[in-house]
Amino acid sequence: MEEKRKLATDNSTPSGGERGWGGLFWLSALLLLEGAAITSMTIWQQKSLAYYSDRVDTGHRLLAELEEACVPREDNNGDFLRKLLSGKERVLQQVCQRRTDLCRIGPKGEKGESGDAGVLGVSGSRGDVGVAGPSGDKGQRGAAGGSGSAGQQGPKGIKGDPGMQGTTGQEGEPGEKGSLGDMGPSGQAGANGTRGQKGEMGVAGHRGPRGAKGEPGPKGETGDPGPRGPAGDAGVVGPDGSSEDDGCICFELPTITGNFSDSVSVLEHHKLVLHCDVSDPTAKVTWRRTDGQSMPVNVNVTGNDIIFVAMAAVDAGVYECVTSSTVGDITKAVEITMIEPSKDDCDFEQGRFCLWTNTRDDKFDWTLNQGSTPTAHTGPTTDHTRGDGIGYYAFIETSDPRLNRDNARLASQVLNPSSPYCLNFWYYLYGQSIGNINVRIKQNGLVGSPVWTKTGPSEDAWHNAKISVPAQNTPFSLIIEGVRGDSYNGDAALDDITLTQGNCAP
Repeated sequence: MEEKRKLATDNSTPSGGERGWGGLFWLSALLLLEGAAITSMTIWQQKSLAYYSDRVDTGHRLLAELEEACVPREDNNGDFLRKLLSGKERVLQQVCQRRTDLCRIGPKGEKGESGDAGVLGVSGSRGDVGVAGPSGDKGQRGAAGGSGSAGQQGPKGIKGDPGMQGTTGQEGEPGEKGSLGDMGPSGQAGANGTRGQKGEMGVAGHRGPRGAKGEPGPKGETGDPGPRGPAGDAGVVGPDGSSEDDGCICFELPTITGNFSDSVSVLEHHKLVLHCDVSDPTAKVTWRRTDGQSMPVNVNVTGNDIIFVAMAAVDAGVYECVTSSTVGDITKAVEITMIEPSKDDCDFEQGRFCLWTNTRDDKFDWTLNQGSTPTAHTGPTTDHTRGDGIGYYAFIETSDPRLNRDNARLASQVLNPSSPYCLNFWYYLYGQSIGNINVRIKQNGLVGSPVWTKTGPSEDAWHNAKISVPAQNTPFSLIIEGVRGDSYNGDAALDDITLTQGNCAP
């Protein structure tokens, strides 16, 4: 039973949509009933009007018939009937005056023919004053009129009198120090310096190689045969000969020294220079490849040096330094192999940062560049890997809007904490307002104090840095941080990063 009552209660409470439809239904029903009532009233009024009109017409007709019947007879009965009908007509007229909705004025009849002059009747008594009709209903309020058009602009008012001068205000507090202005334009180039003193005479260079043997001269003409001389006397028999020859001159073969051993390993894209030095300055030095492959196209042989501009895998192989002298040729071979790069190594030659990333907890980012930096008299002119204007390196651009001590951080991947690491890279700190480069350790989201730092300026050259990083307690990453100096003339640069497990070699 309780569930049924609850269901009934729920059903008796219509939703918003049901209440809307129900209200519309009842409003429609009310309008239909009102229309039916108005229609019924109209039909009733029309029937009542027809009924009374018919009665009036009937009264007029009876009155006319009575007048016609009673005119020749001057008796009291005719006068009585006339008065009776006249009274009923007045009553009917009074009803019509009060109920204008029941009576209506009929159409005007055609003018009848003039009748004969009747007998002058007795003057009737004056009728009662009719009842005044009811006041008409108050008319509905008319619709609001439209807005009138704007009036013409009035004339300009007369200028008011000048106001009185206000009292002098109190002295304001000193304003805050303004922000640092934009960097001024570069100064004009200074005048050329005076010519320096003549330097000391340099050390004498090595003796140049011996010139090539000249071509043999033309064969001379055969001379006339001379006269045959007389036979000479017999010579004296000499002493017994000896097996020793003290006048013999011995020559030693020259030796080859250089900056390489029997094998050399190098990273791809890196520059390699091998120098072949010979003890005999007159010996001629050449280089050749002996592993059956042709000499690479990107190799330059200059004097005693062979230079690989940017090592490629096809350049790996066996090469020989060959020296030629008057006592013979000697050679020294070297095998060049490629080093498999570590996943954390980066020379930027692909135009990207490899697995190193710019962090977000600094003021700006390291930028890749080729050739010179945008600001003159600071930063490198070539990269370290290739040594030309094509190779890439990373640098910090310290021009506007950078401020003093703004920093840029480059982070390695997360490293295994149980092993020490050797971080090796090349840096460039050249410029009048150079800042510094730091190496930091980041672990547990916190960046520690520098474990290595280098402050500029230094000479206009690339320098090598090797940092041994000990094992840690938790996983960590290494941060290479560049810090701006006190002006824009301080672009620091970075190239050829390698990261290997184990401490750095001495």
